[in-house]
Amino acid sequence: PIPPPRHAPPRLIVYDASKPPVVSSVSPTWAPIAGGTQVVVRGSNLAPTPNLACVFERSGISPATFINETAVSCASPLNARVGSTLLSLTLDRATLSDGALPIDLVDTDSPPNVILVTPPLSTYHGGAPLVIWGDNFSPHMQMACTFELSEPKRWAAATEATFLSANKVACNTPYSGDFRGTAEVRVWADALSRNTDAVREALRELDRRRAAEGGGAGFGLGAVRPVLSESVGRMTFYNPELPPQIFSVTPDYAPASNDYGGHHITVRGSNFAPVGNVLVCEFGAVATVHASFINGSAMGCHIAASLVPGDIQIRVSLDGGLTFSPQSARFTYFEPQHPPIVTDISPREIDLADPPPHLLQVTGLNFAPTVNLSCGFGAAREVEGPAVFESYSAVVCAVPPLAWEHNLVDTTTDGQRWSGQSMMWDPEGENYLGNTGIAKVPHPGHVIIFNSSRTGLLESVFPTALKVGTKQILTIRGYNLFSKSRTGRCFFTPHDRSFGVQVPDPTPATAIDAEHVQCEAPHAAAPMTLSMSLELDGHSGGFEAAPGPLGDGHLTLSFFDPSYPPAIDDSDPRFGERHHPSVVQLYGHNFAPAYAYKDHTRVHHAGMLMCRFGKLHSFTHATFVHSHAVLCETPFTEHLGHVELGFSYDHAQTWVPTPAHVNYTFIDSDFPPEVLSVTPNVASCRGAGVLEVKGDNFYPDVDDDPDHVARQNLEHGHEVLAGSLGAYVRGSNTRPAWGRRLQDLAALTFADDGAFTPGFTPHRFPRLADPSGSWSAVAPADMPGGSTFGASDARHGARGGYAGHPGGYVGYTGGHTDSYTGAHTGGYIDGYTGAYGGGYEGGLVDVTGSLLVPHGRSLRMIPQQFCLLSRPNGWPLAMTPATFIDDETVRCAAPRVDECVPDVNFHLISKTGVRSFPKPFTLFDPETAPTVDAMFPQGVPYGSTKSTVLQVRGSGFANVGSPMCDFGAPSHPTPATVIRSTLALCATPDDTGGRPRSLPLRITRDGLPSVSERDVLFSFYDPTSTPATAAALPPYADRRGGHNVTVHGTGFQPLGAELVCLIGKELEVPADFISTEEVRCMLPPADASWTGESAWASVCVTHSGAVHDDSRCEAHVEFYDPETPPKLSRLAPRLLPLTSDDTHPIHIFGANMAPMGDRLLCQFDGGMPVPATFIKGDEVACRAPDVDEARAISVSVSIDGGKRFSDPLPFVRFDMTRPPTLGSVAPLYAPRHTPTEITLKGENFAPTPDFQCRFAHLEPTPATFISTTEARCFTPDVEETYTIPLTAELMREGPWSNSLPFTLFDADRPPHVKNFSKHWGPLNGGEITDLYGDDFAPTEHLSTRFGNADSSIVDYGPATFVTVYHIRVEIPRYHEPATVEVYATNDGIEYGSGRDWYSHKPVMYTYYDPRFPPSVSSMEPKYGHHAVGTVVTIKGWNFAPIPERLNVRWGSLGEDQGTFVSSDTILAMSILPSPEVLSMSVPVQVAPTTLLSPAESEWVTDDLFTYWQPYLPPGLSAASPLTGACFNGGLQLQDTRTSELMEVASRDMVDIEGFNFVPAPHLSCVYHHVGGSGFSGVDDYQVFLPGEFVKSSKIRCPIPTIKYADDGTTMSRTMWVTVTNDGITYRYSHTKFTFFGDCLPTKFTTIMFGLILGLAILLLGACLFGSRGGPKTDSRDLRFDRLPDYDEPGPSGYRGGGNGGTSWSDSLKAGAASAAGAVAAGASAAAQRAKEASDRKKADEVSRRAAVASDRQALSRPAAAAGAERQPAAQNTSMYRAQTVPTSPKAAAPAPPAAAPAMASPRPAAGGASAMDPDARLKQSGTLTVLLKEAKNLKGRDLDGLSNPYVAIKVKNQKTWKSQVHKRTVNPKFDEKFEVKGVLGDFVSNLLLLKVR
Repeated sequence: PIPPPRHAPPRLIVYDASKPPVVSSVSPTWAPIAGGTQVVVRGSNLAPTPNLACVFERSGISPATFINETAVSCASPLNARVGSTLLSLTLDRATLSDGALPIDLVDTDSPPNVILVTPPLSTYHGGAPLVIWGDNFSPHMQMACTFELSEPKRWAAATEATFLSANKVACNTPYSGDFRGTAEVRVWADALSRNTDAVREALRELDRRRAAEGGGAGFGLGAVRPVLSESVGRMTFYNPELPPQIFSVTPDYAPASNDYGGHHITVRGSNFAPVGNVLVCEFGAVATVHASFINGSAMGCHIAASLVPGDIQIRVSLDGGLTFSPQSARFTYFEPQHPPIVTDISPREIDLADPPPHLLQVTGLNFAPTVNLSCGFGAAREVEGPAVFESYSAVVCAVPPLAWEHNLVDTTTDGQRWSGQSMMWDPEGENYLGNTGIAKVPHPGHVIIFNSSRTGLLESVFPTALKVGTKQILTIRGYNLFSKSRTGRCFFTPHDRSFGVQVPDPTPATAIDAEHVQCEAPHAAAPMTLSMSLELDGHSGGFEAAPGPLGDGHLTLSFFDPSYPPAIDDSDPRFGERHHPSVVQLYGHNFAPAYAYKDHTRVHHAGMLMCRFGKLHSFTHATFVHSHAVLCETPFTEHLGHVELGFSYDHAQTWVPTPAHVNYTFIDSDFPPEVLSVTPNVASCRGAGVLEVKGDNFYPDVDDDPDHVARQNLEHGHEVLAGSLGAYVRGSNTRPAWGRRLQDLAALTFADDGAFTPGFTPHRFPRLADPSGSWSAVAPADMPGGSTFGASDARHGARGGYAGHPGGYVGYTGGHTDSYTGAHTGGYIDGYTGAYGGGYEGGLVDVTGSLLVPHGRSLRMIPQQFCLLSRPNGWPLAMTPATFIDDETVRCAAPRVDECVPDVNFHLISKTGVRSFPKPFTLFDPETAPTVDAMFPQGVPYGSTKSTVLQVRGSGFANVGSPMCDFGAPSHPTPATVIRSTLALCATPDDTGGRPRSLPLRITRDGLPSVSERDVLFSFYDPTSTPATAAALPPYADRRGGHNVTVHGTGFQPLGAELVCLIGKELEVPADFISTEEVRCMLPPADASWTGESAWASVCVTHSGAVHDDSRCEAHVEFYDPETPPKLSRLAPRLLPLTSDDTHPIHIFGANMAPMGDRLLCQFDGGMPVPATFIKGDEVACRAPDVDEARAISVSVSIDGGKRFSDPLPFVRFDMTRPPTLGSVAPLYAPRHTPTEITLKGENFAPTPDFQCRFAHLEPTPATFISTTEARCFTPDVEETYTIPLTAELMREGPWSNSLPFTLFDADRPPHVKNFSKHWGPLNGGEITDLYGDDFAPTEHLSTRFGNADSSIVDYGPATFVTVYHIRVEIPRYHEPATVEVYATNDGIEYGSGRDWYSHKPVMYTYYDPRFPPSVSSMEPKYGHHAVGTVVTIKGWNFAPIPERLNVRWGSLGEDQGTFVSSDTILAMSILPSPEVLSMSVPVQVAPTTLLSPAESEWVTDDLFTYWQPYLPPGLSAASPLTGACFNGGLQLQDTRTSELMEVASRDMVDIEGFNFVPAPHLSCVYHHVGGSGFSGVDDYQVFLPGEFVKSSKIRCPIPTIKYADDGTTMSRTMWVTVTNDGITYRYSHTKFTFFGDCLPTKFTTIMFGLILGLAILLLGACLFGSRGGPKTDSRDLRFDRLPDYDEPGPSGYRGGGNGGTSWSDSLKAGAASAAGAVAAGASAAAQRAKEASDRKKADEVSRRAAVASDRQALSRPAAAAGAERQPAAQNTSMYRAQTVPTSPKAAAPAPPAAAPAMASPRPAAGGASAMDPDARLKQSGTLTVLLKEAKNLKGRDLDGLSNPYVAIKVKNQKTWKSQVHKRTVNPKFDEKFEVKGVLGDFVSNLLLLKVR
């Protein structure tokens, strides 16, 4: 049987309620801000009070769970703030604990955030500690600091970071090498394993970020979270040993002022650092100001005030001005209120044809390198060029390519104020220029700039005109008129209008400057005009004259004769704008300039040229051009039309006679042509005849070459039409798409495919449809002579065309005869035909086609206006050119229009595309008859004899062929007056009928009568009659109104608005008179009350305001909605038996039903429609079909013949003789407190008054009948959950239907799971198990879940509903053995378990795999008392609550049954061993008894349970190995007692055997050293290292790392080894562990051994040498000697003195000499250290000098005889001990107070020479080792008194060695080793240099 679980006995917690709790620690010390992390708070005075809680400062309160008197746990708050906060405890939610514990809250989904870096600078050596401030730093993540420089080169590095708090981390700066500047500092953090190289990962992440910024892979692609901070801090790398460098200053200028208002400059350079107030800028001798650090390559300096303009040099300093940057940058003070001053320019002449560059050196004052510093060329600085600033007094100007046009140079610093005044000529010349009287103004910026390879420009000559016979110097002005020779010639040739003039000889020319040349005028005896040209020697570009006033490109010189006046021959142009003055050219001879007529004795107002336009006295000034031409400016006038021109040379006193053809016409293109009339104003759509237009503002035609007349006519027409259409479209609201078709329209208007040549007949022009119809193109009116164009009239057979000879438009074969053509047989004859082939004024053609003689100039003319026909909306139809006749008349051909639009507008379009105001114009189609649509008035009283004018509306009316109005027989037709195509006026005929009647009206056009679909009647009515209505057709109308009905009756009168229809005796609507017996009414919308019977409304006709008689209103209309079928409201009756006869039809009530005859139908169940009988407006009746069984039948009604039916209404036929049958219920469940509608399915349901649903004993609820097979009802509101029977009943007394189960459950909570019938099973599942609980419901989502929602794998099992308390579950499959919680759900969303209600425990189900036995993975505890049972928690896999899977085997001790907890946990009580067994280990298994216990060699430590005696310390019986080497390390472990890190061997361990070992937390190996030292006293210490448990009789111990040997000669150290289980109690053992090999001797051993041994051997040597008569010289080197090996055998003669061996005396001598050398070396070293300790500086100097002298003396002595008896070289394997001695005073020079490095001796290579031979020894090679320890009290090099020291050691011919740099200290501890290979002699005889930096 399974033993009952053991429960801990209840405890009483006692605490002091008057004191707050005390907190001491928290674990873990951080938590995510998402909340929910359990933290354990330890302290005292804790108690499980109801208000026990954790208080997180600024983050909220979290309830706490009491663990014991010293610990509670709580969850971290939700949505906390990132950062460090304080955690307190409270017992009462009022008082906080004493003290608070820091805890860090981090956002694990966001990167760290960097805010600040302190300190902000570091030297390039690196190693400086930094503190990075920010937030969201995580202690559980690996972190690193990244440093990134991007300018001038990219550099990146990273160092490991140390977590300090959530707001700060610490790291060291890296070594930046040659990179300097301000770096971006980021923090990298990621939850990687601790052995990951954080620095490398941080740099990889930095590279990924840069790749993403450059368009590469996206940052964080595939990453779980960002690991690199988005924000950055900044710190600067610099080299304090080097001064800063300066590159540039921005801006590098400032005004000379004593106040700059805080303005500063930016200095750019390198090696800048934020060193505080010692960062300064020096402004030359002006001042030194403090600077502000920007970054490693930029700093800002406030501008030093200076009132003295000029250049200074700027330098920067990082140490307050002690040292400055070696470079400097220029800075300029200037006076911006004044322009620069130019004092000189060099060179003075520049030929741009010379090779570039072309530079001008400009010297002066007040230059500054501003943005607007530039050079201006020319008097007005027309051309600007860049200026290069050199200094305050000099700039360089680059001459631009076009500067040869300008000869002055000025400079500016602001683009507005320029230096100096302009001068136009050489300051070295005379004071005046020629004889002009113009004085020169000197200008220092005058320079002659020319280009001898470019063409010079001749602009003007002075004077421009001379009297005949006069000689004078001419001055030519222009550009680029210079050459280096300055000499040339002027040439003169007669002008085009000077005929028969002899060519004068050239005259010499002299270049004054680049703009002026002088030459002598030639002789002239008569008025003439000469064209001038120029040549200069050395100028290869030549010269051209600028375009003159006439645009002819001549530089002219005129000669005139003042003895007679000028004469006028012609003028050009002949017309122009009245409001836009232009220029008219007058041609003639002997014109002269105004000053030529200054003769006051002859004319009072001489000297002014005038022009006159007509007799309006519009005078303007005239301008002299040359002797053959003057220019007149036209005046601004309001006059339109033709005027005469006049010219006066004496201020309007005398006017020169003007020929008749010299005139001018004023036009106004801003206004359209003014059209007064068009004759005729009607035309056929086919086009015929000529239109004459009268008006104003017409433009004359322009003459042109006759070969291009037709083409230019067409192209000009395109442009005009396009301009007109463009203006029209832009100014209207038409669709924008039309604008794209403007050119297309113009192109189609003028058919210009090919030239119009004689004999060519163009094709029919195509049509193009516009939005309102189609229009056709027409042929131009002015075709060239010789072309033919024909058209055929299909209706009349007429032919017409253009004559192919000069004469124009003729009809040469006749045409149809009517009043419009104007010609009976010869066609349309007009004198306007000569423009095409005859002449300007044309000629007349008679009926035979003969040509009358034309007169006037024969010119080809281009029309300047066009005739346009357009729609009323402005869209063009067709256009033809108009021919100018005179100022008030133009003519054009009537165009042909394919789409005959009757009423159009006629326009004239000006040459600019502006239209005239429209004139009405009518087009008609001769093949279409007119139509009549309406008239007003429609009648007159009968018997009337007074004629009345009728307005007749229709279409196709035209004033052609005497139109008439025809009223039919016996009336006579009356004339019709056509107003437009849609309106005509007719006079009524006399009434001779003598009674009321109506007559049809028709209008004729050219004898063709009008036609209409229905005759328009004119009535003679009785004004005394009273209207009476008989019927309305149709008799029904749309309820929405707008339906026309024709009302028939008598006595109707055409009274217009007074004639009304009265609908329903309430609503009046207008009535349209048709005849005396018919009117038409448009019915209004029906009143809302007109439904059912009220929808039948009467229709009356009356006069407005008159009293009507209801008896005369017999017409009615039924209102209905034709778009909506009838709307049924009820049926009577609704219950019918299965069969019924015809006498009981079903009556259907509703709305929108009308008597539609055979279109009124009924339909049952969608079957064949049957006729319906209309009863009244809201009722119809139908015969219902019989059925064989109970069922519901639907009926619907249609009023449109079955197209649309109303929504059906049901009625029921059922069997009253049997009860209903209940087949199903849906749903089968409902919430207990929410009435829910359920649907019942069955048979024989009927809508009885007592139809209801009964739920067992509960209150019944009413049922709603749906059909005979379906009903609905609501569930009752109950307090309990039930599964009860549900029945249906039609009557209270029964009978009732059968019952079905129904469940009422609580929908506000999930089901409650209480118990399983079986709670374990195999993995594959499939078993059907009963699950008991509460609140189950048979929903579609009823199911179970095996496993928590947050589990990695959750399985779901289907469930079958039994009752509200019971379901059956199919166990689902599971992926692995496990114990999972079972949940149930009704809705598939919210799952309930056993723990949710009534404090039940969760229901668990255990899966196990029967294929595999259980296995054990761990247990807790792993050890227990050997005499008291221990409850062990066994962790493993595949446990199950069945006996065979709870069998626990305790090795050889036996088996017992465990207690099942879960699939991975069971509890078991340990089986005790026999009493005599105090300690043992056994393997623990959970397995069937058939499974064998493993052999001891197969035991796994984690599966062992160990019995022990807790009061007995462990005992040691054996250990292996017991020896080890010194300096064996590589691994660090914590001392289990002191927690200090101890270095141990990385691979070697000691296996210790014994008893009573247990895997306790403090299982430790104790190494105990007992000893002492002559210098240090007692050397007694212990090392506690964690032991590695194997079993109760064996552990493994790590070996500590030992460096020093014990005192004595063994060169080893011995330590006692023992073991403790609790870290305190242990046995003293006799087990020793000895360290040997490479152990360092202690100081005491070294000194004492040397002294004692040296004294002993000295005494022995003295005795031996004394017996031989005195000492003997020894030439051996005493500083390097061999120490004897203890295991080395002595000399052969020493052990018995065999023959042939070395004598004992010789051996002894050799030994003595060797010992003497060793003693000397030891004594020297001891003496040296003693002297250094007393007086280091003096002792070093003396001892090193003595040692050098001793070395050299020893090396010079010959070798001793005993050297030949030394051992062979092959056996020379002993170690040498030596001390390096400096050999020059330089090595002993005073150094900073640092400890001298300990020197180890060089080791000779194997097989080297004997140590007894000094010469050979000096040639030996080996390794020199220098041990660098520490230094103290160094001098601080930084501003804060600290430094970054390191040591450099230099040995001859060796590379300098440098130690690590120690940041921010003056007492560094180095502990470094320096080794160098070389030859012993080099080490002895050369310096070893050691320098501390």
